[in-house]
Amino acid sequence: MKSSLKKSLFVGLAALGFVAAAGSVNASAKSYAKVTSNQALTTNATSRNVNVNGTNALYTKAGTLKGAKVKATTTTLAGLKDSKLGKDNFRAYRVATTNRGSVYYKIVSFNGQYRGWIYGGKSTSAFAGGIASYATTQDANDAKADGKTAYKLASTSTTENTTLFAQPAWSQYKVGRAKAANGSVISSTAAYKDATFTLNKAVTTSREGETWYQIGSTNADLNGAYVKASDVVAATPAETPIAQNQVGIKFIDADTGKQVGSTLVKTNNSYLTVSAPSFVNSLGLSTQLPTGYTDANVSTGINGLTDSQTNANKLAISNAQYGNTVNYYVKNIGTANYFKNSSTAFMFKSSKDADYTADNKLNKDALSFNTVKDQSLSSVVSALSSDANTVGANGGSVSLSAINAALKAQGADSFYIIQVVGGPYVTSLNDLSKLDSTQALYIQKLDFNSTDFAKNAAPISNTQNTDGSFKIDTSKGINLPYSLSTRQVTAGALKSTSTTVSDVATAFANSTETIN
Repeated sequence: MKSSLKKSLFVGLAALGFVAAAGSVNASAKSYAKVTSNQALTTNATSRNVNVNGTNALYTKAGTLKGAKVKATTTTLAGLKDSKLGKDNFRAYRVATTNRGSVYYKIVSFNGQYRGWIYGGKSTSAFAGGIASYATTQDANDAKADGKTAYKLASTSTTENTTLFAQPAWSQYKVGRAKAANGSVISSTAAYKDATFTLNKAVTTSREGETWYQIGSTNADLNGAYVKASDVVAATPAETPIAQNQVGIKFIDADTGKQVGSTLVKTNNSYLTVSAPSFVNSLGLSTQLPTGYTDANVSTGINGLTDSQTNANKLAISNAQYGNTVNYYVKNIGTANYFKNSSTAFMFKSSKDADYTADNKLNKDALSFNTVKDQSLSSVVSALSSDANTVGANGGSVSLSAINAALKAQGADSFYIIQVVGGPYVTSLNDLSKLDSTQALYIQKLDFNSTDFAKNAAPISNTQNTDGSFKIDTSKGINLPYSLSTRQVTAGALKSTSTTVSDVATAFANSTETIN
């Protein structure tokens, strides 16, 4: 009996041990994720420039898939994060999601050395996880990029082109040397040895910290190409021959002693009867100075000429002779921002309004909800006053495209504000959070109307030049026109200290009570 019982216990325990062992094997078997979506990214290529951060490795496939192998370790990628070489920038070009809700991006370094899949968070709306969006260049405020001063290449080559690029070197994936007007890649620069051009824009590469300029030129091969700051030199203006019935005026920077711009040559067919000094005095030189310069004396209250410089100008004019040039001192009055004047106003017109009126101005205490930064409109004005897009010579001009760029950069191209029905504008998220959930609100959507701005008709009257550009005049405020749409909602989910522009936009879109 005992022997039988022992055998039964032994068999039973053995069977339990087998089951336990089998369960252990099943529990340790690794399960792998599966890809539920894999597609190419189609957004603008420059918006898909990214940087690695070293928190996730680079794999041959999504890291949680069976068979995924490491192509670059977290240590390697952490080293690339702060690289000072543009070739270590990355471009994302595919996105995959798994059945576990993870997002993976396929990326490639600009030099092609690293290519693979990297964890990108849990949403496809923004790069996260092991990568983040990355601006490979930053706009730079550089006095050389004034669009006027003549420059030339510092050196050229008959055998290679290491100077002219379609974009700053290594700042965009697979964008290299500039192309000529016929579409061929510029392979040597000898043909441009004597070419002169202006510098229209300056940027700094984020990794190397090098300044690059975009060229402006009548030569179609050069126009729009980028050149590194170290590869350009100022072009010496060619001496203009002065005829016997002409007087030349050279404008000399009072601080540097160098000529500004080209020589102004004026002709007088009555030179035999009118003296050269009288002729020069009749020219009204103060109205023909290079942009950003003045010949006014410091005593007028501006950063002007000293008494000795003013007297030197008078003496030069009194000694003027036909067939010769006069050196005339001018003072650089510096740069300024188109939006420098703090009285910039946000004017609006709804579909029910015939036109803008002086009374239709937004309260600048109102909180602006936008895709850049939620802040008061007065803070938006302050941000615009330092935006690099609209900086130019004091008294110079900016283009409409530059104005549009500045507004977009500061979230002033399109935004929302909220007003309590029958009450004040919401000026802070704290104000919003204190409202009753049933409180009726107006959400007002404002979109900058560049067409009306360009019409330059009162009260949207901003000093416009004949070429369509706008004069930088810091003595005047800017009236910005906006198209207004208003819808009524209840405070509801908006009454929070963490309300975002996305929340406001959704409430606006879902409202069935259109006011205008």
